[in-house]
Amino acid sequence: GALVGVAACVKQPFAFTIVAVLVAAARGPNAPASVLAGAAGAAVAIAGIGGAFGLEGMIRWAWMENGDYLTGEPFSVQTLAIAVLMTATFLAFHAPAAWLATRLPIRRYAGAGTVVVWLIASAAPVAIGWRFLGHYYQQLLPPLCVLAGLGAQHVTARARRLVLSVMSALALGAVLASISPLAPRPMQIASIVRYVEATTSEDDAILVWGAAPDIHWRTNRPVAGAFIHHGFLTTMWTDTDADRVGTGVRLPTKRWRAFLDDLDRDRPKLVIDTSTRPRNQFHRYPPDAFPLGDFLREHYEPVRLIQGMRVWRYEGARA
Repeated sequence: GALVGVAACVKQPFAFTIVAVLVAAARGPNAPASVLAGAAGAAVAIAGIGGAFGLEGMIRWAWMENGDYLTGEPFSVQTLAIAVLMTATFLAFHAPAAWLATRLPIRRYAGAGTVVVWLIASAAPVAIGWRFLGHYYQQLLPPLCVLAGLGAQHVTARARRLVLSVMSALALGAVLASISPLAPRPMQIASIVRYVEATTSEDDAILVWGAAPDIHWRTNRPVAGAFIHHGFLTTMWTDTDADRVGTGVRLPTKRWRAFLDDLDRDRPKLVIDTSTRPRNQFHRYPPDAFPLGDFLREHYEPVRLIQGMRVWRYEGARA
């Protein structure tokens, strides 16, 4: 229960694992006390982490401010098609593990039923918000691998060799794809890192507009504005969402108020605008389309264009 609590503080969907934990506790000896202990362990872990980082802030930003994550778009035929396509893709790439899992005689293992519950509970977050994004399916992997490991004992040696060959081929294909000329390349930030290091101290906060937290990591500079990317502020995560820029879409005002108040209290020395970098996914989110643009024009001067990213330096408020 405590481990589930820790995991839920890192990524909310992991909270669903508590279902399997409580089912296992209910099936064991001294069930009432075990169930209570599991639930208490989760609560104590969450309270402990919240106490260290600020329980009120954690509840607000990690959980309560995720209304759009929980509700998403209305369910539609398109949503159903995406669900089928993404699930089929997951099963195709994990076919060996899925096949081995089906070979398992569940009734022969006392704990196998609990793992099945774990798998089913882990499937619930996949459908949250009706998005069916690829990384949502990661939560299915641990219980699937456990079932596959047990199932591997109940197939022939020839079948095991065949499965191993298929898995090796898939792994080799993934490696080759990752080093092919068509594979996506990491963001080139060496020059921008050198500039930040040369013009700021380690105590100077910087603001990076765009989902590029590696700039903070490489420069070892504090994060300004409380958030490290635009998606949480704009609720726009894809090119399709970007079509809404400038159309009067309602922005999450509480988040923007917290963001801008934080910037106003402790203005970052540099603002790095990754939306100006050509051929990147952030180019359709220019600061001028959002409240950040007014803040930059009032307090900052554009000083450099490095690796396609515009750098703004704080020069004090202008009349």
